[in-house]
Amino acid sequence: MTIARVLIASAAIVTTVTATDVRVLRVTTPADDGREGSLRWAIVSSNATPEPERIEIALGDSDRTITLKSALPPLEGPVTLVGAAWERTGDYVVIDASGYIASGGPERCPGATPGQFGANVRTMTLPGLQIVDTTDVEVTGVEIRGFCIGMLVNRAKNAFIHDNRRPCPRCESSLPARLARRGRCAMRILSARDDSQRLRPSSRTQKSR
Repeated sequence: MTIARVLIASAAIVTTVTATDVRVLRVTTPADDGREGSLRWAIVSSNATPEPERIEIALGDSDRTITLKSALPPLEGPVTLVGAAWERTGDYVVIDASGYIASGGPERCPGATPGQFGANVRTMTLPGLQIVDTTDVEVTGVEIRGFCIGMLVNRAKNAFIHDNRRPCPRCESSLPARLARRGRCAMRILSARDDSQRLRPSSRTQKSR
């Protein structure tokens, strides 16, 4: 590993690494079986090391949908998760909840207060991706479908969430399938962060343990 510099602050050592040090974990199958090449494997493998990683979802053109069988582990930074198709063509890879979350109305998403449910109540129920108690996470090029919360960001620092989308359930059922697939019924998830704060692979910090 090439060490650019070492910073010592608050009794913690933070090592800055160059772009060549970033390990790439490629997701090449839509199966959610935990095997090498799956999204679940990539997240678990990334979380197991302190170094920065890039999780690259590089599925074929015929099937860019990953249907989960259970909740994914939270993302632990520093890590970048990117849909490779979005970088090339502007198309999104889909993380879909239908493998373990039943379809239905807002009552399937209970709030923190008993008896409350839906989109306008305080809740941390059934998120697609979780960025919790960590730092330096970037997510881009992903469509989150069928979850109560698209991306749960809680007590996280330097989370850069941009150029993703989440379908709008209210209008999804009223559109022809071909239009829904093209994103005619979706909210685009962007970030308003200043570009100077954008996470760059050349200045990522190691994961803290």
